[in-house]
Amino acid sequence: MLGPPFRLLPFWVREPVFILVGSVFGVRIMYLAAHEQNWAAAGIGTVFLVFTAIRVHTVVRALRARRSPDQPAPAGGTVPPQAPAEPRP
Repeated sequence: MLGPPFRLLPFWVREPVFILVGSVFGVRIMYLAAHEQNWAAAGIGTVFLVFTAIRVHTVVRALRARRSPDQPAPAGGTVPPQAPAEPRP
C-alpha cells in the first residue's frame, strides 16, 4: 500500500526514511522479545536490523561515490591529504 508512493521519492529521501523506520521497528521488536523472552519475535527484530544495516551500507557507499566520482573512496573512511595548489602567475 505504501510501496508506490515511496518509490516516487528520491533516493536521498526514501533511504533515510527506511533506515529510521527499520531501526525503530527492529529495536522495539527486540526490546519486546527480550522482555517477553520470545525467540520468534527476536528473530523478526534481527531481520529488521540486518536489513536496516544493509540500507545504511548502501547509503554510505552512495555518499562516498558522490563525493569523489572519479576515484574509489578510501576503505578507512579518511580522506587522503591533498597536494597544495600551485599559485597561478
